[in-house]
Amino acid sequence: MLDPADIRQLVNLPPEDAIRFLDAKGYRTSVRWTDTWADEHAAAFTVAKVAQIDLLREIHVSLIDAMATGQTFERWQAELRPKLAAAGWWGRFADPDLTGTEETITVGPRRLRTIYDTNLRMARATALWGRIVAARETLPFLRYSAVMDRRTRPQHRLWHDIVLPVEHPFWQTHFPPNGWNCRCTVVQLSARALERRGLAITTEAELDARGFGATPVPFWRKGSDGQPGRMEQVPPGIDPGFAYNPGTARARLVLEKAADSLARASAVPGLIEPALADILETLPGGRPDQARVNAMIALARAGQVMELAAMLAELLGVVTAAAGLDDIETAARGGKRGGNKPGVSAKLSEIAARRKRDGGGRFMKELDATPDGIAKFAGRHSSGPTPDAERLFLQRVGPVEGAVLADRIGFSVTGWRRTLANFEARKILNKHGRPLARYPRQVPLAPEDFRHIPFVQTNGVITAFKKRASGNKPSSIATTADIDGHRFTLVEFVMPNTRELRTWSFWKELM
Repeated sequence: MLDPADIRQLVNLPPEDAIRFLDAKGYRTSVRWTDTWADEHAAAFTVAKVAQIDLLREIHVSLIDAMATGQTFERWQAELRPKLAAAGWWGRFADPDLTGTEETITVGPRRLRTIYDTNLRMARATALWGRIVAARETLPFLRYSAVMDRRTRPQHRLWHDIVLPVEHPFWQTHFPPNGWNCRCTVVQLSARALERRGLAITTEAELDARGFGATPVPFWRKGSDGQPGRMEQVPPGIDPGFAYNPGTARARLVLEKAADSLARASAVPGLIEPALADILETLPGGRPDQARVNAMIALARAGQVMELAAMLAELLGVVTAAAGLDDIETAARGGKRGGNKPGVSAKLSEIAARRKRDGGGRFMKELDATPDGIAKFAGRHSSGPTPDAERLFLQRVGPVEGAVLADRIGFSVTGWRRTLANFEARKILNKHGRPLARYPRQVPLAPEDFRHIPFVQTNGVITAFKKRASGNKPSSIATTADIDGHRFTLVEFVMPNTRELRTWSFWKELM
């Protein structure tokens, strides 16, 4: 649970910076939430499937008012809902002019909750990072703080009490919130406070043990406006689109604008000092100390624009942050922290050994799997029986997921393989590929949705475990994850004899 001192730090955080950040955003219409990706949110306010600027502005202004006046979600929803209903953006409907798509969408309290929580938490996180950078000389360390209750994600639970310097690259991808409805935060501490609390700086070996630097999880980001899609690499435990530091993203944006303003002002005598004064008033984290201000004024009077921009970058923490991001980008591409590409390239001898260990039963041709390969596999077997039985070897259970699963089922499954058989893919599509009257929130499943299975397995939250000591069905595990505006649920059978988690069912619902 959060320490009382941590709670005081969050409660006492002034909202002005967060409000200023929200208010400064421009507008961008989008069909999918992935159209505006990661740090692009620093410059643009967007709501998926809102194609009209007037409606987007209405939602934006209501969020600014909610933050400025301290409105609860219930109060904000009560005031905004009639306006959305009058505009036609409420309930279940299809309106291409309003949404930018031919799809039928559903807008209700659950969707509004996501809009409210995500925007306000990101704004507060941005403001908090500005204050962290401003105070990093006297408070040089950050502690990751998870809520640590039953709703806490397994990976976020592992990050609890990680303590690292503000400049560490961990905070460039893992600064909370780290997903939809993530309640984690950070607490800024001095060296003396660390000692008083009995905390130590987390070592690189400990970071590795807690999953930082693990092989990224592939996520297919759909293209927009006729552009092709692309495969994104997402750190395990972080929802797609959240693997960035919103404060650093904003700082970079501020720095770009400031450098441009200073360059323009330097061409006109007498303008550079007023331009600098305006910039200092809007810096994230507040105005720097007077000694720095005097040094910057001296640089401005001397017309040394490049040196002035460099000092601004140092104040904003952009230089050290950029270096950390370079390291992480290298890792995501298979560098020192990256490891192999997602998917499996099993040696022939290993495949033969697995077949021998399984023994008897139905012969199944084993295939390698990537997200695209999983979707194609499901599509190939969706229409009817095929001559050969096949199964995909998806990925092995890693140490992080293995530890969480062991806590639920009572024994270790680390290293077990995960599989999807062709007849299971066909059964899943037959059962969940069409609307079901009994489950009105369920959305028809398509073969391309199968590409999300690896992400659900690695980043999902275990919602159910059915233990069966005997009977026709083995024990099963249900895992859920929110992706692209939908909640996906995966059910796997626990097969101790073959050391396997076998895909049994898979479906998606509206969030």
